[in-house]
Order: sequence, then structure tokens, then C-alpha cells
Amino acid sequence: MLHFDEEKLKRIFMDELKYLEQRAEHAVKTLKTLDEKMQPILDQWIKDRTLSDHAVNGVTIGMVLKDFNVIDIFVAFIYLNDFACDREYAEDYLKNPAQYTWLR
Repeated sequence: MLHFDEEKLKRIFMDELKYLEQRAEHAVKTLKTLDEKMQPILDQWIKDRTLSDHAVNGVTIGMVLKDFNVIDIFVAFIYLNDFACDREYAEDYLKNPAQYTWLR
């Protein structure tokens, strides 16, 4: 479970990313449930909206955004969490990122 200022993150989603309130609340609730390995990445993003180079099982948020053609940071966190929770999945992806192009 991740720890952060829920109201602050909700305001970021609504004010900066133009999420509707219900979607922002859903995003905050979902992000709280992510693997603890995700904490430094989310902390950095909340602090200044920069993408951390911190890797979880070898995969970074930047790689997810690029290789999976994701434009929504919330979705990118969900994808990265899959790698945080499954080392074998991350290792398979790192061996051949091109095999995931069907997901684009």
C-alpha cells in the first residue's frame, strides 16, 4: 500500500490533468493499492511531475510510457505496477520489448 496526501494528488489530477472528480478519486484510490516498490516513483511525480529513473524489477516509468505508447500517467503507473508485482514478467519484457508492440 502506498502512502501520500490523497487530497493533493486528487487536486493534481483534477487541476493539471483535467480529470473529472470521480475519475480523480478512482485514480487516487487505485494508486493507494500499488506495490510498495512504486512509492519512490509516485513520490517523485507528485513532488514535481518529473519521471523518476527509479526502476522496479529493471523497468522504469519512462520505458512504460514509450514502449506501451501510454499517454496517461495513471495508466502508466498501473502498467509499471504489473512489473513490480511480477519479476518474471519484467524479465521477459526486458529481454525483448518489441514482443509487446501488440499492446500498443
